[in-house]
Amino acid sequence: MKFKIGDRVGLIDDRYFNRPSNPWYSKSKVVGTVKNHTEGFKDWISIEWDNGQENNYSFNDLFMVDDLIMNVNELFEDIDI
Repeated sequence: MKFKIGDRVGLIDDRYFNRPSNPWYSKSKVVGTVKNHTEGFKDWISIEWDNGQENNYSFNDLFMVDDLIMNVNELFEDIDI
């Protein structure tokens, strides 16, 4: 299995329309947590996004988000450039 429960993931752009239930990482920086593997659908998992939304995706729709990347993004959130 590519992802396990509890992993932090981002949604690859252009897979679905960018909206709260499908937040593109490059636009929103919203990450999600793998909640479970969807029964009856091979290689599909349920993601709970940090914005409170939840949706199901194929392993190919997601990428692993590194904790270091998330920390750097948080550091620069408050800086006006």
